[in-house]
Amino acid sequence: VMNVRVSYSEEIQNIQPPVTQRYRGSQYIKQNVTGTVDIINQRNEDVTLHLKSEWIGEAENNIEPAPSSQSHSSKNRLPNGSTGLFWELQLKAGEKKTITLSGTRWVQ
Repeated sequence: VMNVRVSYSEEIQNIQPPVTQRYRGSQYIKQNVTGTVDIINQRNEDVTLHLKSEWIGEAENNIEPAPSSQSHSSKNRLPNGSTGLFWELQLKAGEKKTITLSGTRWVQ
C-alpha cells in the first residue's frame, strides 16, 4: 500500500483589464492560473516518486521546484499550448513537498 498522499488545488484570476482574442469563431479570455500540488510521504521510510503532469497554457519559468524534464506541444489545445512535466522527487519519511506552477491560460 502506498502511503503517499497527493492533493492538488488551482486558483484562477481574470487579468485586468481583460485580455481577449477570437480563435476559430470563439471568444477567449486570458486568465492567470496558479496550481499547487502537495505531496506527503506518510511511510516510515524514504521514497522516490516519479510525478508526471501536463500544464495547459504558458507556464515557463514559473514552476517550483523545477521539473527534472519538460516538453512543449501545441497538440489540439490551441489557442493554448501544453507542457509535459516530469519530476523525480526524493521524500524522506514524513516529509512534505509542495510543487507550485503559475502562468496564463486562454479560456472560453
